[in-house]
Amino acid sequence: MKNLQKDGSLTKEEEMNEALVPWSTYGSFVSAGGVLIFLLVILAQLGGQALNIYANFWLTNWGANTEKFQVTYLRDMPLSRSLYWYRGYAITLIAGVIMVTCRFAPYLSLWTVVLHSCILLCTSTVVHC
Repeated sequence: MKNLQKDGSLTKEEEMNEALVPWSTYGSFVSAGGVLIFLLVILAQLGGQALNIYANFWLTNWGANTEKFQVTYLRDMPLSRSLYWYRGYAITLIAGVIMVTCRFAPYLSLWTVVLHSCILLCTSTVVHC
C-alpha cells in the first residue's frame, strides 16, 4: 500500500492555483490545433457577432420604415415591400447560422482528437507542445 498517506487515508488534498491563466497555455491550444483553425474560429466568432448586430439594425430600420410608410400613405406597406424586409432579415439570420456552424466545425473533426491528445501530453512534465 504505497499510496497510503501518513494519516492512513488513501486520498490527499488537491492543489489549486489562484492566478491568471498564463499566455503559454493559450499558445499550446493554438499550436495544437493550428494557427489556421484558430484564426478561422476567431473570424467566424467575429462574423457571427457582426451579423447579430446587423440583424438588430435591420429590424430597427424595418420598424421605422413601416411606421413611416403607414403615416405617409395611411395604409399598410404593400406585400412586395414587406418581402424585401423579410428576405433581408432571413438572409441575415441564415448567414448567422452558417457562421455559428463554422465556429463549431473544428470541434467536430479529427482536430478535436489531436488537440485533446496534445493537451494530455502537455500536462506531463516530460513533453512540451
